[in-house]
Amino acid sequence: MRTFRFKQSPKLLLFFCVFTMVVVIFFIVYPWVKEIVSMRADMVKERALLEQKLIPKEKALQSLNEEDLDKMILQLEEALPSFPYEVTALSVLESIAVASGVNLGGLNAAVAGTGSVAGVDAVVVPLLADADRSHLVAFLKNLDRAKRVLALEQISLETDGAVLHMTAQALAPYCEVPGELGRVEDPLPQLTAADEEVLNKVSQLNLYGVSLSREGQQVPAGKENPF
Repeated sequence: MRTFRFKQSPKLLLFFCVFTMVVVIFFIVYPWVKEIVSMRADMVKERALLEQKLIPKEKALQSLNEEDLDKMILQLEEALPSFPYEVTALSVLESIAVASGVNLGGLNAAVAGTGSVAGVDAVVVPLLADADRSHLVAFLKNLDRAKRVLALEQISLETDGAVLHMTAQALAPYCEVPGELGRVEDPLPQLTAADEEVLNKVSQLNLYGVSLSREGQQVPAGKENPF
């Protein structure tokens, strides 16, 4: 029985190897390299766009006066704190009462609490005030002129000769600092004329009680390297 063997031509083998390499390069390596180059180009483009947005923001931040910002934040913190500060709210109410000649009964930390009124977080303090009409009116006016945002609800008045007995619920709203400050590429918000007018009015209001300090307060910071 004869056995037939096919001799492989060196040229045919070389052609097959070259053909295989061409197929691998064209269908596997080339698309892979093309994808990498495209991704790299997209990254460079995105980084360039991000830098275009960050440069104006950096210049705007550099133009701000840190001392003025600290004063502005302190003014706002005294008007609308970022934390309940129940003791501070009680101190403000007590100082207003003393300045107005009104006696507040049972005002202590044990009666103060926190809650949400009409969707607003606030320190809630029950009030019992005794005074004549003129002093009670002065108390209400001083509440309205206080830098700390205050409001009264559930007001009830009773008379006992020349003395008025007022029961009410005092609200001292607060607003927590946002947990996120937005994306690094977001434009820096600018103060409007209305914002500046509000800040000016707040600065002219009367500060009662204990003044808050910026020391120890922490505001969420962004990444050191945005890239």
